[in-house]
Amino acid sequence: TKQPSKDNSYTVTVTGEPDSYQWYEVSGDETEVSGQNTASYTGAEAGTYICKITYKDGTVLTSDEVVYALEHTHTLVHYEAVPPTCTEAGTGEYWKCEGDEGCGAFFADKDAVTEISGVPAGEAKTGHAYGKWTIKTEPTLKAKGAAERVCANDVTHKDTVELPVLSDTTVWTYRVVTEPSVDSEGLAEYISEYGTVKVVLPPDKKDSTLSVEVEKKENVPDTSIVTPENELADIVLTDDEKQTLADGTDIKIRLTVEGAGDKVSDEDKEAVNSGLDGWQIGQYLDISLFKDIGSDTFKITSPLNQTVRITVAVPDSFKNTDQNTERKFAVIRVHDGEVTVLEDKDADEDTITIETDRFSTYVIVYKDSPDDGDKPDDGDKPDDGDKPDDGNKPGDNDAPSTGDRPVEIYATLGMIAGLTYLLLYFAKRRRVMTEEKKNSLTAKLIGWARKGGKLRRLFALAAVFAILLYYHSMGKDTNAQLNELYGE
Repeated sequence: TKQPSKDNSYTVTVTGEPDSYQWYEVSGDETEVSGQNTASYTGAEAGTYICKITYKDGTVLTSDEVVYALEHTHTLVHYEAVPPTCTEAGTGEYWKCEGDEGCGAFFADKDAVTEISGVPAGEAKTGHAYGKWTIKTEPTLKAKGAAERVCANDVTHKDTVELPVLSDTTVWTYRVVTEPSVDSEGLAEYISEYGTVKVVLPPDKKDSTLSVEVEKKENVPDTSIVTPENELADIVLTDDEKQTLADGTDIKIRLTVEGAGDKVSDEDKEAVNSGLDGWQIGQYLDISLFKDIGSDTFKITSPLNQTVRITVAVPDSFKNTDQNTERKFAVIRVHDGEVTVLEDKDADEDTITIETDRFSTYVIVYKDSPDDGDKPDDGDKPDDGDKPDDGNKPGDNDAPSTGDRPVEIYATLGMIAGLTYLLLYFAKRRRVMTEEKKNSLTAKLIGWARKGGKLRRLFALAAVFAILLYYHSMGKDTNAQLNELYGE
């Protein structure tokens, strides 16, 4: 498409000698323009025109189209050069004829002297210039993270990557910065090209201890937990608490014993009285069980899944002093209004051993019964499996009678004493007996006698008499006495 010159004329240039020229308007249908039959066209109307040149030999040539506008003035819009970006090339400076009357022509200058074909090319695209990686979401040993880097040419351009878990050694390098101790935390680093993740190391586990302790107040009997420590831990501690112990936390199982006479409610006292059934009240005790886990203390109020064995010493004021009666001890427990008699599980007359699975108010109780005289001591008492059934139980008439034949009994005791003396004498000829030995033998006999009835006590009395006779007649270490007397 050609533009007319400034004088609104256009001249075609041809070779040879054409025979004729004819201009046509071709904006719509091709229409011959009357009077325009020379090489130059000067029209009166704007439009698009062509010129057909005919030679004598009949050859017809057609010129380029001419966009003819009468007195056209370019309306130029200036476009600055656009620098390149990471992804787009830049453009050069140019001017363009725009507007309602604009012809759309591009020019390299503001005077529209140098016409160009379109928007001129500028610098090539630069590509991204990413900086260092920054960790946006820190990964852990179980969860992935994320990192990003920003383009220096355009901060809106960002590159992101998913980070693997810290245990992935193809990406992360582990390094301990500060070793932990029992009293302080440590510090470690996981290093990669994407950045560094710092991890706090927990303090080292210390050797934990499990202990059992009994705390008793004044004026209460000595008390101990008989259940072995490891069994007690299984009964008292939960699985989580056992793990806490394994992780290094000290745990103490603590039994407290204090007098409860002035603390027992009237309801509990009434419940105890209703359940005595022949028992006599000795002393009220408040027995509680605690768990000290680290710095926290927990009182056990719910029943345990197994019983705990506890031994309580019999107070001296409750011990039997009547040789004609036998005293039996037990413990009554009151828990949430329920009364339970806990029988003594041991054979020691100086202690009461009970098994219990709950802790609250306890009462030491006792019951007296006449001494049969021939009753076997606790050490000779048969086990449940050895007891004769009721059909084979010996009757009262089978028991030896001691009150009807005192002469025979004392004669027998005298024979026993004499025989004991002879055995001591001939067991080891002229063997001396120290005072310590004499005291030890008599103490054992006295203790044995206290556990039985009258008959046992009479036998013990005869034996003690024989020992004393032997000691003071021929068994005494006279050399030792002389040495003691003269200070040698």
